[in-house]
Amino acid sequence: MKKLFIISVLVSLTIHGLFAQRVDIDRSRLLVKTRHMPYQSLPPEYKTYVVQFFTTPALQYLANDINRAKVNISTWRRLDDYAHLKVTVKLEDLILTNSEVKERVDIIKNKEGKETGRKYYYKVVITYNFAAVADISDVPNNKLISSLTLATRDANQQYNSSEYDSYKGAADYFNNNKYEIKTQLAQGQMDNILASLSHTLSDNYGFASEGHAIHLWFVDSKKHPEYKASQDACNTLKNALLKLTAEDSISKQIMDSVNFAADYFEKLPAKYSNIEEKADKKIRYMAYYNLALASFYTDQPDKAMAYAQKIIENDYDGGDGKDITKDAQKLIADLARLRITTRHFPLDLSLMEPPR
Repeated sequence: MKKLFIISVLVSLTIHGLFAQRVDIDRSRLLVKTRHMPYQSLPPEYKTYVVQFFTTPALQYLANDINRAKVNISTWRRLDDYAHLKVTVKLEDLILTNSEVKERVDIIKNKEGKETGRKYYYKVVITYNFAAVADISDVPNNKLISSLTLATRDANQQYNSSEYDSYKGAADYFNNNKYEIKTQLAQGQMDNILASLSHTLSDNYGFASEGHAIHLWFVDSKKHPEYKASQDACNTLKNALLKLTAEDSISKQIMDSVNFAADYFEKLPAKYSNIEEKADKKIRYMAYYNLALASFYTDQPDKAMAYAQKIIENDYDGGDGKDITKDAQKLIADLARLRITTRHFPLDLSLMEPPR
């Protein structure tokens, strides 16, 4: 009986040794949605803005409602007059610094490669520049927040016309359409700077939905005891995180699924506790990593940091623990700075009122 027990133990240790040598973990990739944390802090009630244009007489036609509507702050409401923020776009004239007709020669050859003729093409090349800035003002406090350079005279740009069969055709095109060309170029510049301005304003002040490409870990060695259980728990956690949206609060149903999967991963470190065995370290790393990300994306950065520290102490891919710690510290600071508690919440533009 004693012999059988010893043999059983030896077999068990041999199998564990085989798992220890062979255990592999693999990634399960997913995209998690949260609200963007704006770079600049404003009072939480600031949610409306107004757009103004100051232009030279030559560009007055650009100061219209169509262009005004192109200035957007994501998750903010644009009003026509009084608002929390005022965005003042100041435009200088578009200046044509040079225009010239350029020639292109198309050499025609026969099958033997011998030149048999030449075809000449002509186009107008226009060099121009433009300047614009945008001032962002806190209306209730009558204070300039920032001034953004949108375009400068230092950045010359070029416009190329279509090609013509003659020098005169190209020159006539420019001379007969100079005003229309300048108008077209000015509107093009306007579109570019307003798109850039909207992007910057949304980054600085908006709470848009944004996706985070992440991964979770599971055991990928088919003969390992945790193969199926780790995949089931990983899929449960993955499906729960996939249900997160920026626009909705985290539901009890989602948290129940997260906690169900977390309960499995929580038990693994005690089960695979050999501090020297690399296979055990891998299992613990998988568990701590999944727990850290589950905590981070459900807006529990303190818990994420605690698991990140365990990743570091586990001494397997400790760099991930350091990265998660940095992300969690930033999230803690952002939530405090913006005076919110979560990155998952609804916003209704219709309820956003101007300052009283």
